[in-house]
Amino acid sequence: IKPTKGLVGLVREGGESGHGGVKLDIEGKGKEFDTLFNVNYLMDGATHSNSEEIDLGFGGKSDPVVFRSPDSKGYYLYIVMPIQV
Repeated sequence: IKPTKGLVGLVREGGESGHGGVKLDIEGKGKEFDTLFNVNYLMDGATHSNSEEIDLGFGGKSDPVVFRSPDSKGYYLYIVMPIQV
């Protein structure tokens, strides 16, 4: 996560499906850090909102990521805990 550079990089490694990655443009502020999440949980959070934009809140390497967005049914909130290694 590189908020001052306007970038989030997602990398998938290992497993039977191999590895790959994608870079997403963001608007943000704060310090750069790396963290580890289960990609399936992140995809669930991103795909279940009915909004065009989602606000992601990151506190730090060991903190959860919070998905927030206005939704047609109210307000969307989804929390994902990082993997602790």
